[in-house]
Amino acid sequence: MALRCLMILFLSTTLGAWAFTAGPPVGQYPYDLCMNMIPSGHGESTATTEAPYRILTSSSTYSSGQSITVTVESTDSTSEIEGIFMQARRKGADRHGTKAIGTFSNAPTRTQLLTCGRPDSAWGHSGELGATAASVTWIAPPCDEGPLAFMATIVKGPKELFWTGVLSSEMTFTGPNSTDCGRPPASPMSTKPASTPSSGGPNGPLMSAMTLMMSVAVALHLDLVKF
Repeated sequence: MALRCLMILFLSTTLGAWAFTAGPPVGQYPYDLCMNMIPSGHGESTATTEAPYRILTSSSTYSSGQSITVTVESTDSTSEIEGIFMQARRKGADRHGTKAIGTFSNAPTRTQLLTCGRPDSAWGHSGELGATAASVTWIAPPCDEGPLAFMATIVKGPKELFWTGVLSSEMTFTGPNSTDCGRPPASPMSTKPASTPSSGGPNGPLMSAMTLMMSVAVALHLDLVKF
């Protein structure tokens, strides 16, 4: 009996830790997790205060293909980050705000790049971070996506203590767009209508006279047939 209790305690502890040590399981729940960013296997959040974290960016604007450093850090210098899941999103619910924009690169230790619609469009932990700050590089899309902000789900630990919807300040686009943005589809090859003989030129009057004579002849022929 005692051995059974120890096994149950071990499994519950292991599974509880596994909920955030392996990273966001976007491969297992690609649609729901990428859309709502609510961690699976964590249960209801026990957080009762505002998130003790903030997201900072190295620029308040973005341009086509620009690399921007994104940092998530503790606001009290003591709250460690055990797990994180981040995307860049369009601001405003009426602007398809659940789509991940741009790509991430240079993921630091114990973090990974994730696929949410496109490869490397999200960033998350791959082990317990145990840090008060972490930074990653974000590469802006080639086209103007309107105002953007970084959105993150952050787990402090234990696994039930997490915050969703942690936002950075808004970033706005500064042009120009990439040459591929807004390019209309190639139009089909136009065909020039066949030209018709004109009445101009040196033979113009002769052609007009011949046309008139042929018309009269046809009319006389039709009258004879009717008769």
